[in-house]
This record gives sequence, C-alpha cells and structure tokens, in this order.
Amino acid sequence: MYDHIGIGFGPANLALCISLHENEEARSTEFSMCFLERQPEFAWHPSLLLPGAQLQVSPLKDLATMRDPTSSYTFLNFLHCEGRLMQYINREEKVPSRREWSAYLAWAAQRMDAYVRYGCDVQDIVPEPQENGCMAYRVVYRRDTRTESLLARNISLAVGGAAHVPRVFGAMYDPSAEPMLPVVHASTFLPQMARLGAALHAKAATRPLRLAIVGGGQSSAEILRYLRSRYPEAALDMIFRAAALVPSDDSPFVNSAAFDPSSVSTFWESSARQRAAQLAEFKRTNYSVVRSDLLCEVYEMVYDQEIDYREPGEETKGLVRILASTELVQADTLPDGRIRIDTCTNAGHTLERSEAYDAVFLGTGFQRDPSLLPFVRTLATHFPLLAPNGKRELEAQELALDEQVSQAHDPEALRAKLRGITRDYRLVPSDGAPSHAAMPDTVAQHIPHSRLGREGSRESSVARGAPDARDPPPAPPAEAPRDGAVFVFGSNESTHGLSDSLMSMVAHRAGIVTASLLAAKCA
Repeated sequence: MYDHIGIGFGPANLALCISLHENEEARSTEFSMCFLERQPEFAWHPSLLLPGAQLQVSPLKDLATMRDPTSSYTFLNFLHCEGRLMQYINREEKVPSRREWSAYLAWAAQRMDAYVRYGCDVQDIVPEPQENGCMAYRVVYRRDTRTESLLARNISLAVGGAAHVPRVFGAMYDPSAEPMLPVVHASTFLPQMARLGAALHAKAATRPLRLAIVGGGQSSAEILRYLRSRYPEAALDMIFRAAALVPSDDSPFVNSAAFDPSSVSTFWESSARQRAAQLAEFKRTNYSVVRSDLLCEVYEMVYDQEIDYREPGEETKGLVRILASTELVQADTLPDGRIRIDTCTNAGHTLERSEAYDAVFLGTGFQRDPSLLPFVRTLATHFPLLAPNGKRELEAQELALDEQVSQAHDPEALRAKLRGITRDYRLVPSDGAPSHAAMPDTVAQHIPHSRLGREGSRESSVARGAPDARDPPPAPPAEAPRDGAVFVFGSNESTHGLSDSLMSMVAHRAGIVTASLLAAKCA
C-alpha cells in the first residue's frame, strides 16, 4: 500500500514528487509514493524541441522556486550544477530555449528515479474498500508483456492532453499508420518528420512541394519556420480562422491577473459567468498567439519575398502565404497521396479555395478532458467529473445555480459539489455530486430556504434575509474526506484558471497538494 501513486510523470507530477521528497513531515511519517510513466524514459514534449524554440514562461516558474526558492531542484541550481550559470546570465535573455528547459526537467526527473517506474501503461484504476472502512485504489498497468497492479491510498492523474484534430482530418489522422499518412499533429511532429522526411525529399527532387500548416498559434509558427529552413523551395500555406497572427500578451499586469497563485483562489471563488468571462478576456495570453520575436520573424519571411533580388547562386524560395480569416470546409486524400483541402473565407464574403498539399501539419492544440483517458472508465462510476460529458453537465448545473452559490450556508462545499472537484484539486465522489436531471438534496441543503419556492424551485429574486431555523446543517466539507483522494492536474482550466495546464503553477500546486496529502495521512 502506497500513500500516493501518480499516473504520468511530466512536470505536474514531477513537481509533486519533489515537493513530497523534500518535505520534512513526509519523511518523518514515512510517506510512500510511486509514479507510473508510459514512456520508457523521461521526456517533455520531445516532438516540439525545434531549433530556436523558446520557453514561453519565466524560468523562475520552474519545478520548485514558487514553492521553495531554497530548493536544490530550481532551474538556477540546475545551471549551477551544469556549470552554465554565468554563461546563462551573460545571455541577457529572459527565457531559455525549450531544449535547455527539457534538459533541466530531465535532470530533475533523474534525481527522482527511485520513485518512478517507466514503461508502465495504466489500464484501469479500481476503487478497493479496505478493512478499516476506507477506500483505496488499485492501479492496474501493463509493463512489457506482464499485467501488474499496485495499491494506493491516493492517486494523481497528470497525463497531459490529447491531440485536437479538426473534424475534416479525422479519417486521415493516425500517427501509427503504416505506410505513414501525411497529416501530422504538433504533438508528434519531430518523430513523424523523421518518418516523413525521406518521402518529402524524394518528392522535392522531382517537383516543388506544397505544404500546409493549420493553426495560428506558437506551435504553428515554429513548424512554419522549421519547414522553411528544411524545404526552402516548398510553397507553405499557413491557414487559420483569426483575422491576423497576434502576439501573446505577457505584460506584467495581465500575468499577475491570470497567473499569480492568488489569481487561482480568486478565480475559484468567482461565479461560473465570471470565470467564463475571464477565460475569454485572457485567452490572448496562451491560445492562438505567437511570441513577438517569432511573429516578426514570420513577417520578415513574407516581406522578403516581395523583394525581387537574390544573391548569385541563391536558391529560389517557395512562396509563404498567410491565409487568415480562413475556415476548413473539407479534406480528401487524392489518388497520388496528396491531401486536398477546401477552404472558404470568414471575413464577410465567400471566397472558396481548393489546394492539394504533399503534407498537412496541425498546430491545433489539445483536448484536456479527463473523461477521455481510457483507464478512468471504472473511476467514472464514482466521480462525476470523469464520466462521459461529465464536465459539460456539471458546468450546466453550476450555471443554473450561479446566483445561489454565494448565498449558500457553505459556499466552498457547494462549489466543490457543483464542479466535481475541490480547490485543492481532489475529485468529489458521486454521493456529493449534482445530477444533470435535478438538483439533489445534497446540493439543495446548501441553499437557504429563502432562495427556494414552495415546491423547492429556485427564485430569481435576491435572498430575503438570513436562513431560518428549519435549515438542515450543511454537509461535511469536501476538504476533509475519510477515503483516499483522486487528484487531477492539467484539465481544470474552467475551475482553476488558465495556468492549470501550464508550467506557471506546477510548483505552487505541488505545495498545496502536498499539504492536503499529509493532512489526510496524519488525520
């Protein structure tokens, strides 16, 4: 029996592992933990470690600094241990390259090797009652050809997102297909290019290539730059829905409002409508945006091709087109293996295009819904947030009760019940979760009777004074469960803010979850 098992060993669970490893109370209570990772070794977004790609957050938002700046697992200590601290300071750059950041994470992960089992593909997580009446969790996984299992009091799920593939490419996207299909998502870019590269070079020897990049964000711009350097004679079309490529907003006041630790609590305590409005307002910090330096570089590509001048012996370069305000209509595979994409403008008038491409590259982001994980099907019967469409149904339930939450006897417990997760990232089990069909008693008892009509229906008017003596006592807070807990990281943007899936909060969140785990162990 482990005190904790983490599924996935990316930055989120790595930061938690380090936090628990460094914690004196965890050591004194002999807190035991294990982390299971599907990959054969540690790797952080290896498919996008492109030359020139830079980190998009401050290097001080590393695995430990925001939790404990004296930790030996900070990025600055990594530089010191590698003998590059002074050289890094001399760079006078705000951020490191993604390759250097990947090396830092791998360095930290290697120091945590004693707690990790690599090559473990989790198949199922099964709640298992214990003799003392508490619930624990059995994690079943495949390792090589064997099926094994471990038992834990607590679980954390942090396995990243799944590739978001536009519907028109759904039938022709399969990273494992043989022979390889020429539709590549950013999440598998470099490995797929290793397979696709020879075929593209062979075609380029007979005729100019035409390549499409779909999406208007950082990954798409980095892929465009990479393809331009590898296939300078290829025609490159960058296709996206927005009216223009726009820079990411990393200004200090916006960073403070969206990514400071205090912003998570403020966001959590806000109503559903307020949270949706903030996500929309600060979308420009992370979604469909490009770092300013790379944005200027892409513009120079387009600008330079307007100048009809070449040095003697310089290669003719293919045309780079930025196809803004463009919607995908249909995509088909042609007999010669190329992909035909039909598009139209969304800028107020219809202008249809049909182009054939030798390969299509998707910088279209990720889906971050824990219910999509194949190994949570058993857990989904116990935790509403993991059920198919569970997140959508919970969000609709909360929206219907939006005005009542702040007037509840115990608003914090009601928020957790309505959202299916607590402030400290623990899933709320079914007994305390709302139903999409009706408001159950476990939710209704948190709302003052003055907010309910004679038949228990909600009133739209403001509450008329304090609740009367007939009100039942609130349910026990969700923050003090008797059973083991299931924590979820990286898919809680709608409840915990934009930073949930980013590096910005991993160290701070690790400290919160460490405190929660130790409080439960010592209870």
